[in-house]
Amino acid sequence: MKCINLNFFLFFFASTPLTLLGVKFYCLRGNLQSPCVVELTPYETAFQKVVFKLLNSVEQIFFNSYIRFSKRHPRYLFPLNTILKYSIQQVHVKNLCQRLNYRYVTPTYIQFYTNSDMIKDLFSSPLKRTLSNRFG
Repeated sequence: MKCINLNFFLFFFASTPLTLLGVKFYCLRGNLQSPCVVELTPYETAFQKVVFKLLNSVEQIFFNSYIRFSKRHPRYLFPLNTILKYSIQQVHVKNLCQRLNYRYVTPTYIQFYTNSDMIKDLFSSPLKRTLSNRFG
């Protein structure tokens, strides 16, 4: 029983820094035979030091502008996920998984996510207020 408790605490404290960094890893069907996803924010060092350097110069310019826009509105992150899906090779995703101490599974995709404050901003947009004033 002590061994189980020790393993639980080791797992919990080892995974806590990764969740505090804003990096998430999960497999779509809950098992390692299905595609997996590494979710992170564009402001994370994992993105800035590893993924961003893999993009070509035009994609980097595009990413920089959309990341700036996304600070005001999270909808600008959605087109970046499509670019990540097609421009980052699985070899590089494997490298990122190794740096983050995640088990790599083929295929694994990199995807941006928004935090809860950004989602609140998305649903408190002027368009929603206008629609609720007209129809609410």
